[in-house]
Amino acid sequence: MPHPLSSQGGSVIARSTQIPAPGERIRVLWIAAHPDDEDTQLIAWLARGRNVKTAYLSLTRGDGGQNLIGNELGEELGVLRTAELLAARRVDGGHQYFARAYDFGYSKNAEEAYRHWPKDSLLRDVVKIVRAFRPHIIGTTFSGTPRDGHGQHQISAILAREAYDLGGDSGRFPAAEFGQPWTPLKLYRFARFSPEAATLSINVGEYNSALGKSYAEIAAESRSQHKSQGFGTLRRRGVVLDHLTRVDSRVPAPADAKQEKSIFDGIDVGGSAGLTRVVVGDTMSTVVLDAVADRRAVALGDSALVTMTVLNRGAVAATVIAAQGTRRVIQPDSSVQWKQWETGRELTQPWWLVRPRNGDLYGTAVSIIAEDELEKRRWARVSVEIPGRSGAREIRAPIVYQYVDLVQGDVQQPLIVAPAISVALEHATEMAPAGRAFSRPLRVTLRSALRDSVPVTVKLRVPAGLTVDAAERAITLGPGATRVVTFRLRGSLARGVHEIAAIASARGTDFRSGYIPIEYAHITPQRIYRASSVRVHAVDVVLPANMSVGYVPGVGDNVAPVLEQLGVSVTMIQPDDLPITDLARFRAIVVGPRAY
Repeated sequence: MPHPLSSQGGSVIARSTQIPAPGERIRVLWIAAHPDDEDTQLIAWLARGRNVKTAYLSLTRGDGGQNLIGNELGEELGVLRTAELLAARRVDGGHQYFARAYDFGYSKNAEEAYRHWPKDSLLRDVVKIVRAFRPHIIGTTFSGTPRDGHGQHQISAILAREAYDLGGDSGRFPAAEFGQPWTPLKLYRFARFSPEAATLSINVGEYNSALGKSYAEIAAESRSQHKSQGFGTLRRRGVVLDHLTRVDSRVPAPADAKQEKSIFDGIDVGGSAGLTRVVVGDTMSTVVLDAVADRRAVALGDSALVTMTVLNRGAVAATVIAAQGTRRVIQPDSSVQWKQWETGRELTQPWWLVRPRNGDLYGTAVSIIAEDELEKRRWARVSVEIPGRSGAREIRAPIVYQYVDLVQGDVQQPLIVAPAISVALEHATEMAPAGRAFSRPLRVTLRSALRDSVPVTVKLRVPAGLTVDAAERAITLGPGATRVVTFRLRGSLARGVHEIAAIASARGTDFRSGYIPIEYAHITPQRIYRASSVRVHAVDVVLPANMSVGYVPGVGDNVAPVLEQLGVSVTMIQPDDLPITDLARFRAIVVGPRAY
C-alpha cells in the first residue's frame, strides 16, 4: 500500500502515518555543495512539470570560485553567485536554501573540509532546513565517497544522508531548537557520474505545450544563469534522460529499485496537489500588481512615494483589498491606482554579511525561510478576491524604480534603502613598498540617497608618514547623485599594516561606510557594505632596476594593480595581441588564471 504523504510524528524516530491534508503538495529537496551543483533538469521537471514543491539546499554560496564576468571574489563573489542561483530558480521554479558554509576553495577529501567546517555545525543547519521544508524525497548530486573528487562535494552527500536518517530524531535534535521532527520517505542520488548504477531514468526532454518548452530547455536556461562560472548551456530538444539511483526507501516501493517507474512509487499521491501538469490561464494570474517608486534609493528612515497599480486582465470582476483595508472593485480590462509611502526601515544588503564570519562559517544563523521568499519580504502586496473562489489570495510585486533607456527600453531597478550618504573606496586592501617614497591617488565615491541636494565635505585620516594634498574637499551632492572625489597621497610607510579612512560629513552627521554595487543584467542588483577605509600593507620588496612586466590578464584577476602598487611597471597584453607584441622588452611575462 502506498505510504501517505505526512509520514511524521514526535517520537525519537518519527514514523506515524497521517492522512495527507487535501491539496498537500509533494516536496523534494536536493542537496549539494555549491551553486551550479544541483540537478537543474530534475528541478525543472518536478517544479514546472509536476507541480512538486522543489528546493535546492547549497551548503555554500560559491565564494571560493573564479569569476568570468567581473572582479568580485570571496564574499563579493558569494553575493553574485547567490543572486545567480536565485535567477536560476526563477526560471526552473524551485526554491533556494543555504547553509552557513563559506566556500574556502578546493579540498582533497572530507577530512580536510571538516577542518574548515565543523561537522556538527553544518549537520545542524541541514537538519533545520529539512525540518522546515519537510521533504518527502531528498536527492543528492554526490555520493559521499572519495570518488566525488572534492571534499566539499563529499561532505554535502554525507550530511544529506545523515539528515535523512536523523531528521526524525527529537532526542538529538530537540523540536524547540530544530523544529518538529521530520522523516523523509525516499533518498535518491544523481547518477550522472555513475550511469551504470542508475535505477531510474526520467525523460526531462518532455515537451510542455502550455509553457512552449521542454523541461530540458527550461533547465538549460536556468543553468545558463551561472554566468560568472561560464556555465552557458545548449538547449536540447527531444528525449533527454535524467538518471537517478535510489539509495533508500522507507515506503513499499519495489524491492528491486530498477523496477520503479517513478520517484513517487510507494507514496500515496491521491490527495496531493502535486503530479499535475502546469496549467496556464489561472484566473488569479490575470490580476497584476505594479509598484513603482519615485526614485531609485531611499535614505534609511526616509520614505519613497510608491504608485500602486492593480490591473485586471481577466474576464470577471475582481476585488482588491489594500494594506489599510480599503476595498476596490476592478472590472475586466480595467485598473485602479493609488499612492502610498514606503519607509526605509533597514539597509538593503545581504543579510548573511551583517555579522562577521566565524572562520569558514557565516556568523548569522541559518535561515529556515527560503532565500527566494526572503527576497520577497520587502515586496508590495495586496489581497485579491475573485468570484467563485474561496477566500482572498495575496499578490506581491517588487517595488521598483522605472525609466526608459534609449537602448535597453523599459528598465526596472529595485528600490534600495541606503545610508543618506554612502562613502566607498576602490579597494579594501592595497600594497606599498616599505620605507620607500610613493605617490598615488585615492578615490572616494560618494552616493546620495536623499531627495534633495546636500553640501558634503570629505577628509582623510592617514597614518604617520603620509601626507594628503588637501585637508578636505567640499562638494554639493545632488538628489540620488554619485560623485568621485580624488585625493593625492605622498610619503612612505614603515613595514606593517596601516589604515587610511575616508569620512564624509553632511548636515551635522559623519558617514564612515558605504556600499559596493554588484550589478549585472542577469541578476537582481546587490549591495555590499564595508567601512570606508583601506588597509595598506607596507612590505619589504627589492626590485631589479627598470623592472617591467608584460601582463596577460586572467579571470577575476586583481594581481596587476598590486604589482603596480609595489613599483613594478606593468603593461597589459590581451591574449589576442601576444603574436604581434614584442615580448623581449619585458623582464618578465605574467599570465593570469584562465587567461585563454
